Amino acid sequence: MKLRNILINWSIEFAPIMIYFAMLAAYGDTQAGFVISTGVFTLCTILALVVAYVREGRVAIFAAVAGAFIVCFGAATVWLDNPHVFMFEATAYNGFFALVLLPGLLVGKGNLKVFFIGLFDLKEEGWFKLSLHYFILFAVIAITNEFIWRTYSQEVWIITKYVASAWTIALGFAEIPLGKKYRNPTASAWGVRVTSKSDAKRMAKAQ
Repeated sequence: MKLRNILINWSIEFAPIMIYFAMLAAYGDTQAGFVISTGVFTLCTILALVVAYVREGRVAIFAAVAGAFIVCFGAATVWLDNPHVFMFEATAYNGFFALVLLPGLLVGKGNLKVFFIGLFDLKEEGWFKLSLHYFILFAVIAITNEFIWRTYSQEVWIITKYVASAWTIALGFAEIPLGKKYRNPTASAWGVRVTSKSDAKRMAKAQ
């Protein structure tokens, strides 16, 4: 995967949340401002998914699931004019992925592979460690978010959202050495998949 494509993919993925944060910073101190910001975020997410589909001919499983959560809770927030609906979205989203990863971790498997096998080409130990790290992230954010939105003000929740997003991005960069360490021979130097799954299987049999 070329650097240009990676940068484009990151722009598509992170542009909606950056726009959301910018709007929250400007208008998030009121209920109306929060709801409008959430509505714009929802529309930007839909646009990002459409652009991703047009570019790639498909939408990655993880992006599709994450987008579905945002669109459903975002639309409900606007429809009900209730910021708490979208505040709960972080609990539902992160809790969902934590529960998906947990069964695999209990038996020594990395279920994150299901969502990212088309992007990364890692050994099973690498998938397990990656899944463990992200399980901790998802579980902590889900529990913290549920406590914050039920206990503190809208402004405090927004700050918590900033911190959670920063942690998620930081973890992504922190996992780069893991990708290099546990990559398969068919992967790039960074652990990124450079062959289709069928091609990778044929190359593995030939070795």
